[in-house]
Amino acid sequence: MPYPATVTKIRVIPASYTELARRRFSRPKKISVLLKGDKPEVREFSLTDNEDVFQELAIGANNIYEVSIVINEVYPGVKFPDQAGFQEVQIMTAPEAEIVGPGGGPKSAESDANPVEETRKLLEKVQQTATARNP
Repeated sequence: MPYPATVTKIRVIPASYTELARRRFSRPKKISVLLKGDKPEVREFSLTDNEDVFQELAIGANNIYEVSIVINEVYPGVKFPDQAGFQEVQIMTAPEAEIVGPGGGPKSAESDANPVEETRKLLEKVQQTATARNP
């Protein structure tokens, strides 16, 4: 993905390989999407139990330079319950004129944090803020 970018939506399809057998792998049910940009945020989505079609997640966020997806819950009743994921993820962006990394330079993979831990910390912060506002 060119970055920073305007992410319009994300399209996901669960790992399925239905030609071999349906419900082989756990299908994501609830996910968190971490959007890193000017102001990092986490969005939560519930997915339908469908192995055959893309599901679209409306995003509409500007100046995003990294997207992470964390699977929080899966649908039960599969042959291989410890295997969950996506067959394909498409990050749809608005057209950009120039490809640059955060801060104007190339992005370094070495500086990447653990996206699962980062998402959990951000979710905790959001929950703490909500609790403080509504005691």
